This record gives sequence, structure tokens and C-alpha cells, in this order.
Amino acid sequence: MVMSSKEPFSLTYNPQLSSREYGVNLYIDEGNNDPQRIQFNAIVQYCGEFESNYSIFHLFKHDLVLNRNLADEHAIQLAVECNKAFYPLTLLTDKRGLIYTLRTDNILERWKEQRVKIERYFKGEEARQYIEATESALMNKEKVNMIVLGDLFFSQFFELNYRSDTRSEEYTSELQSR
Repeated sequence: MVMSSKEPFSLTYNPQLSSREYGVNLYIDEGNNDPQRIQFNAIVQYCGEFESNYSIFHLFKHDLVLNRNLADEHAIQLAVECNKAFYPLTLLTDKRGLIYTLRTDNILERWKEQRVKIERYFKGEEARQYIEATESALMNKEKVNMIVLGDLFFSQFFELNYRSDTRSEEYTSELQSR
């Protein structure tokens, strides 16, 4: 079917087909003609339905690379280790694929375990301040929501404009078998 430019085009929300691993490249230029390149892998994993109105997803990030170098600087490694408490992140989307809610209680559980590991390796006042700031942010549900909604990849992934009707199971099965 060929669509004319006058016909509106909209995507159909098929959460079952959203499970993928994506390579993400972010370029940050603070106006000094020296852009910083951040690369990582982002995983969106569909995990089923909740109350037939919501789709459950787990989100992951891994393999951080800064300016084409593995993140080996001490400060970046600290951030990477703190980040491990945050992911996997569980969220629910509505029938249009928009974020409905985030599950944050498991973040604090992971943080308790991760903090012990972090404090064994990272020493000094700056590390202590960063660890305390991370814990403070993770204990504040609004800040956690801002972290996700402010994430350039995940916020855009879950802001696509989908139609609210879903395809049949037969259609989804057909697409998955291709």
C-alpha cells in the first residue's frame, strides 16, 4: 500500500515487538568545539501485560564508552558502579506506549547491596560525597522519575505517537516469525 503525503501516518503499538538492544551515541557540545561522545547499549525488554491495560518493560544500560575509550577514569567508573543499582528499571506503559509509572522500590534494594561493593573500592571525600548524593537521589521518587524522563534515549523511545488500537495476536505472531 502506498500512502499519499496527505494521509496521516501513525504507528501501531506492538509492545511484544519492542524487545531489542540498541546502540546509543550521544554527542554533548558545551560550545567549546570539543564535543564529548557517550556510547552505551540500551536494552528494552518486553515482559508481559499488567491488568490488560499496561505493558511491562525492563530497561537496561551497559558498556559505557566515553570518547571511544572504555570508561576507565576513576570518576566515571564510580558513576558506572552507582548506575548498577538503577538498572534494570521496570516501567509500565499505557495502550499508546507512553510511560504510565515506574517501579522504584527495587532500586533501593539493589542500592543497599551495591553501596557496600562501591565503598570497598572507592575511597576519599569526593567518592563519599558522590555516593551520598546518589543515595539521596535514589531515595527520592520524583528525582528517580526525572532521571528516567530526562534520559535522552528512553524518554524518546517511550514518547513515540502510537495509535491506541493494538494488532491481533495472529499479526504479531506473523511478524515475529519473519
